[in-house]
Amino acid sequence: APVEADLGEEVTFLGMNIQDDRDRANALLAETGVDWVSASDPDGALYLELGGLAMPFTVYISAEGEIVDKHNGPLTEQQLREQIKQAFG
Repeated sequence: APVEADLGEEVTFLGMNIQDDRDRANALLAETGVDWVSASDPDGALYLELGGLAMPFTVYISAEGEIVDKHNGPLTEQQLREQIKQAFG
């Protein structure tokens, strides 16, 4: 099962559309079947402020809003599972 399905309500995934037209982003979400909440960072300011250097950029944020960890670049499903466990386990 996908990571988001396995973790249920323990973890929320949020997709961030960076420097792309919102309509194009919505079309891509529909095409790929992603049903995460999606937000926009139209000028990339939040991405840069958080330390984004590569895509995808993964930020682990606690329920209290504290940045726990970050990862620049792709992750395998196993790496994502391990990083979630390390950040929140």
